[in-house]
Amino acid sequence: MRCLLIAAAVGLALSLPAQAQESPSDADARCLLLAIGGAGSRDPNVQQGSMLGMLYYLGRINGRTPALDLEAAVVRAMKSFRAEDAERESERCSEAMLKSGEELKRLADRLKAEAAKAPS
Repeated sequence: MRCLLIAAAVGLALSLPAQAQESPSDADARCLLLAIGGAGSRDPNVQQGSMLGMLYYLGRINGRTPALDLEAAVVRAMKSFRAEDAERESERCSEAMLKSGEELKRLADRLKAEAAKAPS
């Protein structure tokens, strides 16, 4: 999956230098760009992962900066994306999603334990 996301990002990327300072929403827009690129894959696993990535990063962006012009942010991400950064960016984006997934799993485990303690 990661390789296909990287290939999609490389295909979308333009070779302009990245900005020195960026907001967290700019970084998330790059992850959204990678996910959008992967959604066009013929591999159903890549499509599913990309759909989850799109929802995850769209939620992060909307939660942090609801008034952000999303299209403009993704276009900026595309224009500043460097092909040589594709693998590193894909790993960064994947790690953030995995971390959140692990947090949700721990929460679900705690809730399940609490529910088991509750009187019937």
